[in-house]
Parts: sequence; C-alpha cells; structure tokens
Amino acid sequence: MATRNKEVCVLLLDVGPFTHPALAFAIQAASTFVLSKILNKPQHELAIVLYGTEGTSNPLQEEMAADGEPDQFTCITVLQPLSLPDQSLLISLSDAQKGSGRSDFVDALTVAVDCIYRAAQERPILEGAGIKKRVILISNFLQRAAGDADDPFLQAIADKMRDKDMLLEIVSVDVPEQDAQAAEDKAFNRQLLDVIMAEVRCKTRSVSRALDLAGALATREYAHTAYYSGPFTIGDMMTIKVKVCKKTSKEKLPTLNKYSDRSALPEATHQETSLSIASAAAKSCQRIDCLHMCQETHRPKPCMDSMGISALSQSLSLTPIIRNTEYRTLEGEEAVRPEDKVKAYKYGRQVVPISPEQEDVLQYFPEKGFELIGFVQGDSVPPRHYFMKDTWVVAPEKGNEGAQLAMSALAHAMTSSQQRAVLSSGDDKPHAMGDDVINPMIHRFHSFIANLVVDPSAQVPDSDPLLEYTLKGEVTSTEALNALKALPSAFPMKAGVAAEKGRRRKDVTQEMKADPEDGGPAHAAEGDRPAEADVKSEDAKEEDLGEVVAAKEQLATLRGSAEDFDDMD
Repeated sequence: MATRNKEVCVLLLDVGPFTHPALAFAIQAASTFVLSKILNKPQHELAIVLYGTEGTSNPLQEEMAADGEPDQFTCITVLQPLSLPDQSLLISLSDAQKGSGRSDFVDALTVAVDCIYRAAQERPILEGAGIKKRVILISNFLQRAAGDADDPFLQAIADKMRDKDMLLEIVSVDVPEQDAQAAEDKAFNRQLLDVIMAEVRCKTRSVSRALDLAGALATREYAHTAYYSGPFTIGDMMTIKVKVCKKTSKEKLPTLNKYSDRSALPEATHQETSLSIASAAAKSCQRIDCLHMCQETHRPKPCMDSMGISALSQSLSLTPIIRNTEYRTLEGEEAVRPEDKVKAYKYGRQVVPISPEQEDVLQYFPEKGFELIGFVQGDSVPPRHYFMKDTWVVAPEKGNEGAQLAMSALAHAMTSSQQRAVLSSGDDKPHAMGDDVINPMIHRFHSFIANLVVDPSAQVPDSDPLLEYTLKGEVTSTEALNALKALPSAFPMKAGVAAEKGRRRKDVTQEMKADPEDGGPAHAAEGDRPAEADVKSEDAKEEDLGEVVAAKEQLATLRGSAEDFDDMD
C-alpha cells in the first residue's frame, strides 16, 4: 500500500445535552466531510467517535472494565474504527441520536488517541513518516471535564500525541452560555485545553453560529502554491514582499470527441485502416473494454433483433474517429512534412514566414513583477471587473512583519478613502503586460483581490465612470440630417475632384462635336444652324434619326470610359 499523501483522522463529535441545539448542523458538517473524503481522498482512513452518548462502546472502556474499573471512559461510542470511508459510515453518521450522557472531552480525546495507536499496532505501515495523523474535536465545551489543569494525565495525553506527531484541530461553537455555571465550566475547560495545546501542534477555529459549522471543516484540500512571489513595487522608494494566489477560476466543460458506430462492425468500408481502428479501440471508453472482455470469456451474447444488431452492441461499439490534416503544395501532389511547415504572418498582401528561432528572438518577454500605477475612485471601476475570468488574492509574505504592516496600512487607507489601485502585472511568458484593478479586503485578513481589466490597452479610469453608455430617446432633426449630407461637400479635396471630372467630360464632349465622322452629331450647334432650313424627305429624316441614336450611344461609351479613367486616377 502506498503511503504517500495518506492520512488517518479521528473525528470527535459532542452529542451531549448541551450541544443539542447545534447537533443537526454538526452532523451535517461531519457528513459533508466524510463525503469529501470518499470522493476526493478515498485512500485516507477515517474514524468517528461520539461522546456524550447514552450508551458506551469503545475498546478502552472494555479493557478498563476487565481490570475492575467499569466507570472509566463511559458515554463514549466508537461509531467506526479507523478504516477507509464508505457509504456505511455516512448512513451510521446520519442515524446518530442526541445523547444524554456526560460530555468529557478529555476522556474522548484519550479514546481517539487510543484508536490511532491500536491501528498503528495492527498495521505498522501507518507508522511511516509520510502518514499524517490528526484529531478533529467539535464541541461547545459547556460541560465540565474531570480532573484539573495540574493533572499529570493531561501531560501524558500530550506526550502520546507528540510522539505520533498528531495534529489537534478544535472547532468551538461559541454560543451564548445558558447560565453562570455553564460559563464557568467553559472557562475551566479552556484551561485544560491550553495545557494540551501548549505541547502539541494545534489549530483552533471558533464559530459564532451553529449554521457556520457547515464551513468549519475543509471539504477539499488545495495546494498552497503561489503564482507569483516577489516584490510589489510602489514608486521608486518602496517594495512590499507579497504572494499572489488564484482564488477562483473558470470551470471548463470537457472536450467532446467524435465517435463512429460503424468502425467496429465487420462491414465497415470507410477509410480507417485496421491499425488506426486498433489504436482507436485501445484509447476508447471503458464500455469497449467490457465488450472485449465478454468476447474473450465466451459469455452468452445478447439476443439479436430483426436487423441483426442488438441495442447493447450498438451502445458498446463506439470507436473514436481519428482526424488527420494534410497540407499539399499547389504544384505538387506530395504532402508537406510536418517539419517543413512554419508560421507565417500577413504583411499587407504578402505573407512573411517566421521560423521558430526567429519568433523566439522577436517575442517580447516582460519582466515578472507587480508595479503600482495609480489610484482611482472606487465607483469609477465598473462592477463587471469583479466578475471576470480569474480572481487573484494578493497577500503579504508569511512571517514578514514589515510586509504585513505595510499591506495592512495600504488596505485600510484605500478602504477609508474609497480608492482602488491599478497595477501592471507581468510574468516571464511571451505576451503583453496586463493591467489589474485591486480591491482591498480587510473583513477577514488584510489583503487585496486582483481582477484583470477587460481591455489591457484601455486608458486608466479617471474620476468619471470608466465606461457609461446613456441611450437618449431623441429623434434626429431634419437640419441635422441636411448638415450631415452637406459635410462631404465642405472639403476642398472633394470639390477639386468634382471640378476635374466636369472639365474632362466637357473636353470629351467638345471633341465629339468637332469630329462628326467618328459617331458625333451630323449637324452643328443650335446657334450655327441656318435660319431657313430646307424641307427634307422622309428617308433623310430617318437617316438623321439613326445618326442621332448612334451618336448618343457613342457619347455614353465615352462617358463611361472617362469615369473609369477618373477612378483609376
């Protein structure tokens, strides 16, 4: 059995009379914790111990009863010893009842430590250095425990926990005490806890409401890896050591692959070869593997339908389709090899190829760091900046008191003045620098929430809103439309182009009038015509009409050529 990333945990839950108001929430939190272990960490071992129960069921009390001391370690029930979490543990925990016994957390802690020692004796592999051991105690500590702060039994428990390097996690429900006696008993229990906590590794967490127990236990473990760890530069005279970690990220849907229901059939005729089909079947889903197993063990086949293919075989014969892309030259018929393909970028109408070596040289690698640009009013940042793709937490370096004080002062100053900070962030990857808006967060710990700006090339927001669109219900007036139409004519270049086109058309028309043999009109202008015209015959009139029509067609052709010439210029 692999011992890496393995943990043994004992969950102590107080079910005594003083915890009845919050017991339902405590059981729900414990059930969620067990379910998270089943789903995320199934290799971890978990034990559930209830104390304050009406009955007694634990191996330590059985040993003491055999020695003639049956009144020791009573009202404690081991719901399940250390084992892998499963569904039965969830069922047993959901069936837990309210207890009426005495809630002595010292005796319960002793039984929890005894569970770990017994499991280590039965399985020496749990003694390995890679095995994490912890005890989680959930109670409101309103019932006085036996003994006192000078009892050597407390020191013995602490020594046992320290020898096994156990971590003690205490979740205290700090509800208002019922009377003065309950408050006195709780203070006494805190003194006993302080004696144990001074000797072992310990974590404490207090909740003011029973509902907050739902988030008291971590249901999933996350690696504490900082995306950026370094200086946060403010001007030329100040730097703060910070760590930047991702808080939220966008969940992506799984990639949908393409499958074929014909490739596994004998009569398949598409272009996949037997080698590609075999490799695709090897990478296919588990249902195909089950089908192969049934064929190898010669199990009875399902009954066939009228088409000769059962519904089960249709659902199991899905094989991934392999898609290949080939590039060919315009002249040749051979495919281009993958090593002969390079990236190319368009430059006008040309395509400039860039080799990977040249691309590495031309790429911009910004310096890794965070630098403050300035401050803006909080209402000038649109709310959408707080709901972008990723959200980051900027926190001071752990153990650096100067960085913590500087970050706290900056966060409080920004909160009191309703300011937001804009900073430039970059890493060692080849891309442009990004602009972030950071928002102070002081309700839990003094840090900042950083969100990436929508458009990194946009200007830094000023005191006015960054983007504000106002739609007015006004209709454009007629004067405004006329002014808009007259706007192009107001430019000198437009007027000059129109004058040049008119001059060229006039020259072409005069040339046509001067040369009537080339298709122009047979008569001169109106002013040159004689005063008295001879009466022409009908044939002459028809001939003149044909010449006029031909002249009009020639004029239209010349005008079109002139316009094409103008467009070319």
